[in-house]
Amino acid sequence: LLDPSGSSKMSSEDESVIKNLVDRNHDGHVTLDELKLSLREWLPPSGNRSALVIVDLQNDFLVGSMPVAGGEAAVDLTNKLRNTINFDLVAHTRDWHPSDHCSFAANWGAEVFSMRKIPAVDDPSSTIDQVMWPTHCVQNEW
Repeated sequence: LLDPSGSSKMSSEDESVIKNLVDRNHDGHVTLDELKLSLREWLPPSGNRSALVIVDLQNDFLVGSMPVAGGEAAVDLTNKLRNTINFDLVAHTRDWHPSDHCSFAANWGAEVFSMRKIPAVDDPSSTIDQVMWPTHCVQNEW
């Protein structure tokens, strides 16, 4: 949850708690299905409330280092929805990594989309399998 300046209104601890609630299988990634299931449980199926959740609608996924085919059409659709429906809540998520993020292939000299074992955050003596992504959605960059 961000204020208009793009600053987080929540502490990193609060963000972690929310992520853990939504990440049903606790794999460190929130899938669209996990988000949908959580929203269905949290929002009553009846009533007059509505929400629009805009997930990672960002330059790098539209025209940048990891473009999604047809992704630019999502901008027009999102704007049309916002201009057509008076949502009670509009929430945006964003992918937002430090430049030295452990999943960036460039930081390891690895091939993009390859798998690599990296040190586990909670136990540096063990490793986890990590997809090596192109550098994307770097904090405070385009």
